[in-house]
Amino acid sequence: FPSHEYKLKLDKFIIENNLQNVIVYQGYIHEKDKIYSKNQVLLSCSLSEGFGRTVVEAMSYSLSCIGLYESGGLLDIIENDYNGILIHNDVDELINALIKLYDNNDYRKYIEKNAFETYKSKFTDEIMCSKYKELIEGFFDKVI
Repeated sequence: FPSHEYKLKLDKFIIENNLQNVIVYQGYIHEKDKIYSKNQVLLSCSLSEGFGRTVVEAMSYSLSCIGLYESGGLLDIIENDYNGILIHNDVDELINALIKLYDNNDYRKYIEKNAFETYKSKFTDEIMCSKYKELIEGFFDKVI
């Protein structure tokens, strides 16, 4: 956590809203399957993201992802209302996005299906390594 005060503020919010059974701090977990297989939604609340690797990983498990427009990097991954949901850094938008996913099973399934298809067509390890290789080779071609 960025600071002890921040963690205390989160803990207070969790207790005040009776979310102890919903929000659980896990600490570092190496096995992705233990993280993503137990969840339905990934919230990526970073205000600055070069590339949202956790979003791509979640998509590989067909999770619905909610990210911020302000993050930057997620705009290359999430297409709003197609393979995830993009919101502004606004708590009401977050609440509405969560309600939309939980109240509309067909919509959630549509997002989950498209998230997995996006992962398979753009973000597998093989595809990403190939793109990085092309980028590096292109850089060296220009330098030499």
